[in-house]
Amino acid sequence: DPEVRAERERVREEQRQETEERRAKKRQAEQALANKHRKLDKEEARKAQARLEYLLQQSSIFAKLQ
Repeated sequence: DPEVRAERERVREEQRQETEERRAKKRQAEQALANKHRKLDKEEARKAQARLEYLLQQSSIFAKLQ
């Protein structure tokens, strides 16, 4: 029956669209998380560099490492 086929195709297309929307949302969330991690990694590296510089200033033993 053509009407049943048309309805099935409409339902399939709806499901495809919903799936694509979910995938797009998931990609956006993953990208946002990756950006946040990148920011945290940069901040952590900056803090490590500051600690190293502090140690180099505080002790002649650490200064010999330069």
